[in-house]
Amino acid sequence: MKVKQDRIIERKYNLIKDYSSMNFNWQSVMRVKNFKEFLIDDKYHRTYIRPYSSKMSFSYVDRVMDRLAKRKSIDYVIAFVEQDDYLNNHLHFAWSCPIELTREQLAKSMRTSLKYIRDIKPIQNETEALNYFTKRLYGKGSYNNIYSY
Repeated sequence: MKVKQDRIIERKYNLIKDYSSMNFNWQSVMRVKNFKEFLIDDKYHRTYIRPYSSKMSFSYVDRVMDRLAKRKSIDYVIAFVEQDDYLNNHLHFAWSCPIELTREQLAKSMRTSLKYIRDIKPIQNETEALNYFTKRLYGKGSYNNIYSY
């Protein structure tokens, strides 16, 4: 068991090291289905409501991330699916882009609903962000991939 855990930690460290050289500077989270959206100080905020099933398939993740990576201003996109429980998961994704994109631009590029995309945040410390994204790497129901065109 210890050897398996050590291999996972080593893979995670190598993945973070490799991805850190790709200059990811923006991040967001995507959840599908049930949540409430409300306006505070001219900014939309979303609260998650546990639905019966809001699980994204890995093929869906690949489709929307491929579409995002095709955007001319984006160099690379990475995606990490994290399982919440048996019926629910969510997607952390980051991209390398010289300009700030709005939620509307992301949704249009990904051809998905605007309400699925949470706030867009700049990445201040790439290694720290990648460490957070990979916290459940190789766990049950997890998935990760990199996309570029």
